[in-house]
Amino acid sequence: MLKSITVMSIRKTLRGPWLPLASLIPALPPALTLTLTMSVALAQTAPPPVGTSPPPPAAASKPAASPPPAAVRPAVPPPGAAAPGAAAPGAAAPGATAPSAAAPGAAAPGTAAADKKPRKFWIDGKFRELKKGEIRPYTAPTLLPEPEPVPSDIKVLEVAKLEEGEAQVLSRPYYGAPMIGTVVPGTRIAVRGETISKSTHYCHSKRWLAMQPFGWLCADVGKPTTEPPTADSILKIVPGERVPFKYVMVGSVEPLPMWTNLEALKDGAEPERQLQKNDSIAVEKTVRHDGQTYYQSAEGKILPVRGTYSMEHTSQWHGIVIDEKMHLPFGWILPDTVKLQASPELPAAVGTLPRRTRVDILAEQTIKGKRYVQIRLAPPPARSFPLASAPLPEPVAPPPAAPPPAAPAKSGAATAKAAPVPPPLPAPDATFWIPSWAVNEVRQVPRPPGTGDNPQWFDADLGEQVLVLYQNERPVYATLISSGRNNATPLGNYPVWARVAAITMKSQPYDDKAYFVNMVPWSTFFQAHNAIHGAYWHDRFGSVKSHGCINVAPLDARYVFESLQPGLPPGWTSVRPPEVTKWPTLHVHNSSQKIDFKQERPIGPTDRADEAERLEDAERRRAEQLQLQAQAGPPVASTAGSAILAPRPATPLPAGAAAPPRPATPLPAGAAAPPRPATPLPAGAAAPPRPVPPTGAVPAKPAAPLPAAAPVKPAAPAATASTPPR
Repeated sequence: MLKSITVMSIRKTLRGPWLPLASLIPALPPALTLTLTMSVALAQTAPPPVGTSPPPPAAASKPAASPPPAAVRPAVPPPGAAAPGAAAPGAAAPGATAPSAAAPGAAAPGTAAADKKPRKFWIDGKFRELKKGEIRPYTAPTLLPEPEPVPSDIKVLEVAKLEEGEAQVLSRPYYGAPMIGTVVPGTRIAVRGETISKSTHYCHSKRWLAMQPFGWLCADVGKPTTEPPTADSILKIVPGERVPFKYVMVGSVEPLPMWTNLEALKDGAEPERQLQKNDSIAVEKTVRHDGQTYYQSAEGKILPVRGTYSMEHTSQWHGIVIDEKMHLPFGWILPDTVKLQASPELPAAVGTLPRRTRVDILAEQTIKGKRYVQIRLAPPPARSFPLASAPLPEPVAPPPAAPPPAAPAKSGAATAKAAPVPPPLPAPDATFWIPSWAVNEVRQVPRPPGTGDNPQWFDADLGEQVLVLYQNERPVYATLISSGRNNATPLGNYPVWARVAAITMKSQPYDDKAYFVNMVPWSTFFQAHNAIHGAYWHDRFGSVKSHGCINVAPLDARYVFESLQPGLPPGWTSVRPPEVTKWPTLHVHNSSQKIDFKQERPIGPTDRADEAERLEDAERRRAEQLQLQAQAGPPVASTAGSAILAPRPATPLPAGAAAPPRPATPLPAGAAAPPRPATPLPAGAAAPPRPVPPTGAVPAKPAAPLPAAAPVKPAAPAATASTPPR
């Protein structure tokens, strides 16, 4: 009697979405066992993830599509997420039992890392493992030809609110096609036409609408409307500010709870997250519950007002537009003030310039291993800073307080000194010399190889902390940046793989220091989690500061975001290309290093297997640290600055001689002396009376401990609010 059937290497060969093997097998009697034995290259048990294509017939599969950089608001599926209904790469479907095989690049539970199969990639016409120093190659998705849409009776579609996430715009009208954008509910989009698909998967009606300006949406995610298409951008600038949200920062040392929504708080549910000091959240309004005041965030989260403070007056800095008449190279003064020298050999100061003064660089000279540049004041740029809207107003400063009436000067007494007046700027044509480290230099560079064919490209110099936008060979815009400090920004050529209007950036499981930065505006992702984005929490641009991303001032982030093509359509929250090498490329190098450039990371979005390997490395490192701590035993008191000496043998005393008094042990600064032990009394003797303070006497207050020494001031001025690097 037939007991089991083994199905090997089954794949649907028809055009359209791939189907699970189980859907191709007729219903079997309960007594019959079905065993599915699949070849990695020839069979699939789930639809391919978004952004991938069917793997070629070879011994190993192409890498799975990568997950998003971070969660874009709970209602927004982040760039790189699978289409609704599709399981994430390497994850089991909801309600299904986890597969026995481990995800690519990660060892199965209870299996040594050495037992996992090595990853292979399609390189030079064959599948093979990466050699030492090689970077994982990028493989573009294989897309079916885009069908020609036919006229549709739907002229404008209003996107409805979905049960989970936002509507996803796909590059082709079928399930499994790469996602190229997300749309917020309520957005009205013009329709170019429609087509009818063969499958109901992901689109029950089979009716796909071709949207303006590009992409496809299933007609089921919205309804027709006679209203005009949405024309406004998804982000609205806060009046008098440069950012689209009002932000607060956690100042409490104790963790601050954050609930999913107001109902969760009222129901007594567990907080969704415990916010740490220096975490920041975009808030919309305050609500009251049980006599307490809470913030409601832009995503609907709830957190206490107590323990936070408002972040106001974000950085006013922005870069400049470069025209053909502007002198190159130029730069911005980095420190608070820099002393001007008449020549490199004469160190005497002949003047000063304040921070961020723009100067033209005329010449350079090296004296005894130190590089100097000759400068002069740069004229104002011919073009003002461009924005999609009118320039933002400056924050209104309070009127200065009236000075108190001056007291009549006494004869023979020195008069009060007037407030120091900043020194005047030197003449425009005067030239001076300054150390090269004191200026962020902007220099025109030829287009490097590997930056693609797109006329737009970027140059990020980590040595100078500047970002320059190019149109073919001509620089068109330059500004200051803050690249990675603890986690260095990776060198390499990286095409932009996604642009997100606002996204929450938070630490990953392999990060040793947790952080949470909510609704980071105008994020342009160029490599995995790394992005060029607006930093509303500091003003140290020109110096390293971030957690690996390229921080720019909010106005710069907005300019970069809006200048790239194609632009973000109205009502869209994100946009990404179906093939990343077609978008502008960021060239990241470091002119201060001997090896200025090398490709350190793969291009494109995050890769699930790469993330798993980083987590394994972090867990292995943490386990080794715990093992070393266990071997070292409990921590001992620090003996820094003192020598540990062997005890000196006691000197014998003559018979009947009293022991000399023990010298007093010196106490640390500010420490109170320990109580003196009580002198034992003879048997039967009464204790002496305790002295009584005189009437009206007030006991002296203990002296306040001295404050700790202030940290050394960095080269760049301190930020308005102290935050960890991100």
